[in-house]
Amino acid sequence: MIRRFEARARKFVTTLLKEGLNPGRAAAAVSLGIFIGILPIYGLHAVTAVGVAVLFRLNKLLTLAGTVVSNPLLQPFIIYSSVELGCLLYRGSFQRLTLSELAVSPTHLTKEQFYIWIIGSVALAVLLGCVGGSVTAAVVHFHRKASASSELRERVPL
Repeated sequence: MIRRFEARARKFVTTLLKEGLNPGRAAAAVSLGIFIGILPIYGLHAVTAVGVAVLFRLNKLLTLAGTVVSNPLLQPFIIYSSVELGCLLYRGSFQRLTLSELAVSPTHLTKEQFYIWIIGSVALAVLLGCVGGSVTAAVVHFHRKASASSELRERVPL
């Protein structure tokens, strides 16, 4: 089962990389996907990603793949990081969050807490989008370089 998944993942990545994307366009697509995936617009990530990819003429599949960062396993870390980063930017210091404080906290957000979460989400989205875009650009660049050198070796007889 794992080998089938690896084979499918490798085929998927190979198809994406052979699409003729330049590193800048691929990085922009992934970066935008990660940015949209971190924003707290739950239920609208995929629609927003495809719409923005069409608007900017980016690879829709890469943009949609970037939104996968917003999954149930990573969501608690994203929310926690967003709140902490938002507190740092809004108040100038981190907020102390402990389980006992969370247990007695009200179940609704105040206006200030909502602003802190939004500010932190946008800042985290920009930060992780830039990191993801940089990694994507490097991977596409090195893959294109390696495939070009292998094609050159195939053409020149030894």
